[in-house]
This record gives sequence, structure tokens and C-alpha cells, in this order.
Amino acid sequence: MELSEVPIWQWILAGWSSMWILSVGRTWSRIVWLLERTQPRHLMLRQPFLHFLVYSISINIFLPIIGVGLILSDDKRDLWVKAYVKSLGSDKK
Repeated sequence: MELSEVPIWQWILAGWSSMWILSVGRTWSRIVWLLERTQPRHLMLRQPFLHFLVYSISINIFLPIIGVGLILSDDKRDLWVKAYVKSLGSDKK
């Protein structure tokens, strides 16, 4: 099977899924660590599986915009993690 025989949708799916895996893998442990340090009684820490599920699904919305930056730049990754944890802690009124 040659590369030219692979349909374009498989190329897109492979690129998207690898970017998703790398983005979640590079940010999740830092998010949990920072959330434990800044907000130890947060609801998301009591239900880590639900938090991971919501985060890993909802990051797909932003993946085309921030995915490459999260994968290639430590500064952008840290900025994303800090902004995400800060938004979890802000009171919605």
C-alpha cells in the first residue's frame, strides 16, 4: 500500500488524534498539580475521572487554534495551564 492510496480523511484523523493525545498528555498532569496547589478543595479534584473526561473532550474545540502551540512550546503550554486553572477557580455570578 502506497501513501498515495491512503484517503485524505485518514491523514486528517491521524493528525488530529496525535495532536489531541500530545496536547492532553502535556497538559493534564500539570493542570492537576497546579489545581491541587492553588485550590485543594476544588470539586474537580474530588471527581478526577469526570474532570479528565470533560477536559479531554472539550479541548477538541480549541485544538485547531492552540494545538501546535501546546505541543511545541513550553511557554504556551504553561500559559494555557495557568489560564485553565485560573478559570476553574473564578466564581461565576
